[in-house]
Amino acid sequence: MYTPETKRFCILSILVFLLAFGAAGGMGFLTWRKDRVYEERLAARALRIATEKEAKSLGRLADETAADRAELSGFILTEDTVVDFLSIIGALGRAKGVTTETRSLAVEAIEESDTFEYLTLEVGVLGSFSSVIEMLSLFETLPYQVQVRSAFVDRASDEQDTTLWRGSYRLYVTKYK
Repeated sequence: MYTPETKRFCILSILVFLLAFGAAGGMGFLTWRKDRVYEERLAARALRIATEKEAKSLGRLADETAADRAELSGFILTEDTVVDFLSIIGALGRAKGVTTETRSLAVEAIEESDTFEYLTLEVGVLGSFSSVIEMLSLFETLPYQVQVRSAFVDRASDEQDTTLWRGSYRLYVTKYK
């Protein structure tokens, strides 16, 4: 038998139960959200620490390789060292007993490079056959990044008894812009 008090008591009990269930669910949600925020902050902190370690490692690597990078950059021409490079070619020619002549000198862009370009030059050489060939091998051993793109060697004149040979070499030398 249901009396009005029993009915009120059941309804009130159900309301208290629903209220308690809602409060427990809300607390669970707030706890879950707080844990999630905490995990995100931990992940961000771990990422920041890893980034700082990587930056310090890169800084140490840059410091440790500074001398090597300076030495390597010496193998690439700059605006200030082009004349020195041409002087080296002339000095090598004189040392080998040949006459050297720079016939053309130009700058050519390297595709997809904002830092480097080619200094292109055509060098003419006149001397004995062995000296002309030795100059070709010396171009390849210069202390710069040099590519010999073409080489042409023939007699300086049509006479068979001439000892003079001429060479024409097209060089591409990497240089800073």
